[in-house]
Amino acid sequence: LVTDDSGLADVVAKSLQAADGGGAAAIVRVADPAKALEVADAFAPEPLMLVGHAMEPLAPEVRRAGAIFVGAS
Repeated sequence: LVTDDSGLADVVAKSLQAADGGGAAAIVRVADPAKALEVADAFAPEPLMLVGHAMEPLAPEVRRAGAIFVGAS
């Protein structure tokens, strides 16, 4: 998860701790949506999900992702 929403990051972190599935996960908090896109581009995810109104306009800027899913929610 790469997000600029501290509340979301906290909820996801608690869920991951509760699940304790032993899998690999990371939460990266960034300053803004543009920085989130920089991090995602560096990671080149498969897939990349751009969620939220602020993220939708950034979809054309994605350079490295296997598949991109875009939506407000």
